[in-house]
Amino acid sequence: MSLKDRLSGDAFGDGTGNGSKNLTGLAALVSSTATVGGLSPTTYTWWVSNVTGSAGSFAATGIDKMRTSFNNVSFGNDKPDGIFTTQPLWSITKSRFSRKKDFRQIRLLMQDS
Repeated sequence: MSLKDRLSGDAFGDGTGNGSKNLTGLAALVSSTATVGGLSPTTYTWWVSNVTGSAGSFAATGIDKMRTSFNNVSFGNDKPDGIFTTQPLWSITKSRFSRKKDFRQIRLLMQDS
């Protein structure tokens, strides 16, 4: 396994592999209940992750769900600069918006919401 593959796996992992010597990745950081680095989501409500476990049919509600999530975590000029998802959902999104102009449209939808 290459270093790139190892770091990529760790980035999305929970940090418990390899005797808890792996990097603490998104699986640990994206939580509505876990205390990470001394930041408790109960005390620091801004630390609570916004996670949508199921959006239903992407064709019917996907863009609306993305827009709602984007708006829920936007505060004035502070807006998300990254959206993280699973490979299967990314594949669905990519097939739905196959051209570059379609992805630019998603960006505009998020910015204008």
